Amino acid sequence: MYEIIKNGTDDYTLKYKDKEIRFHSDIENVKRLQSINEIAEEELVFKLAQKGMSINDLTIKKVKDGKTYYDSSNKQELLNTYKERAIVKIIDDICKLQLSIGLDDLLDEIGFTNSEETLKFAQNLSSAFAGKFPSKEDKKQK
Repeated sequence: MYEIIKNGTDDYTLKYKDKEIRFHSDIENVKRLQSINEIAEEELVFKLAQKGMSINDLTIKKVKDGKTYYDSSNKQELLNTYKERAIVKIIDDICKLQLSIGLDDLLDEIGFTNSEETLKFAQNLSSAFAGKFPSKEDKKQK
């Protein structure tokens, strides 16, 4: 289906069907991928502020039997949604820069049929963009 090959320290080749696309990881890619949590939280805070809310409004305070409990599950779920959006946007942007194709078009060209395969590919590709995708030798050593 596809193969990501580590050619050197920061050089990779993505092979699928009859195509081979060479790309490399760089410090800018790594910085962008590491900023996902920050981007997601900023976006969430901004959207909530537009609605006159703060991130603290998503935490539910309950008092039961004289004890105070805080339920942050709504906050965490919404934050996870914003993280997923940020991940997709950043990977799409890096794909356009490094592979000259958007993420959706790349997924269509490769021909993924289920979300599990798609997620695994996106994880592998983002690892390569961050310079953390193992070579065949690295995999054998594990």
